[in-house]
Amino acid sequence: MTSPAISCLIPVFNAERFLPAAMDSVLGQTFADFEVVVVDDGSTDRSAEIIADYARRDPRVKLFSKPNGGIVSALNFGLQHCRGDHVARMDADDIALPDRFFVQMATFAQHPDAVAVGGLIQSIDENGNPISAPGSPSRVTQTRLDCFPPVVANVQHSAGTFRRSALVAVGGYRRTFPHAEDYDLYLRLAAYGRFYNPPTLVLWYRVHGGSLSMVNLQTQERSAVLAELSAQARAAGLPDPGDAEQPLGLAEYNQRLGDRLCPVATIERYIEFRLWRRLSGARAASEPEYRARVLRGLFDRASYRTRADRQLNRRIVLSMGRKLVRRATTASRQLLGPRPPSVGLAR
Repeated sequence: MTSPAISCLIPVFNAERFLPAAMDSVLGQTFADFEVVVVDDGSTDRSAEIIADYARRDPRVKLFSKPNGGIVSALNFGLQHCRGDHVARMDADDIALPDRFFVQMATFAQHPDAVAVGGLIQSIDENGNPISAPGSPSRVTQTRLDCFPPVVANVQHSAGTFRRSALVAVGGYRRTFPHAEDYDLYLRLAAYGRFYNPPTLVLWYRVHGGSLSMVNLQTQERSAVLAELSAQARAAGLPDPGDAEQPLGLAEYNQRLGDRLCPVATIERYIEFRLWRRLSGARAASEPEYRARVLRGLFDRASYRTRADRQLNRRIVLSMGRKLVRRATTASRQLLGPRPPSVGLAR
């Protein structure tokens, strides 16, 4: 059997409400040379039944079922069944624009050094209404680990298409970075090529309920920073703490690496900065609290002792400055001009 150009990998767990729209958007792609590998991760709703119906009607759809094991387990299980030279990730509640695969495969053809291709995304609420304008997750194509904080090339995970050979070479996803398994993957894939985000909308990204879980957000940002430390350890020829059997905390990273990469106090400030940046973007109620923490660290003389501290402070000032400029620009437009039209769904 001839292998398709793309294997679209969709992990599913209790997604019956949004699953038909996601499946229809994939099967309606203008680029036709693909298969759809759907992993039902022990759903207790009608998800498996819905997928089975699609598989009966369209031979491109392949259903694989397994006991519930979480997202990393489902993704690695699905990767074993992907036959395409490229693996397109898709979540069961998102919607792919019709030209997504066409645009991404054209980008791979244009950039032979690409290991991952994404594009612009637009966030929508649970009813499909837009809650943001289309945007790019990153303009960076190549990861840099020789600075602090590192500069990490990335794509929106559920909008990304990857070279399968590279995914296999790095061993797929690791479960030692809860809620940041994709970020750890990007850091390991960086050794195999560049990341590109063409200026074309490829995905409507669904946000449920419009709220952030602080527990998951803190875990995600802490895991992301530990993934960066793991990448820097590998680059320095040190053992990678991310290879442990279970997720490690910052204290355990410090026991294994010491301050050879970065002082722990600086890393803690960096995590708080990342949390503030995420909360600010979401306009969360707890944003002022985290902004105050970041500012206290910025004005503390002890926060300027090391090169890493000074680099982090520069990043904080630049980030806060950009946010202030954007807010001032928005406020001036509201005062001096007509109110801009509401955001509509881009196509």
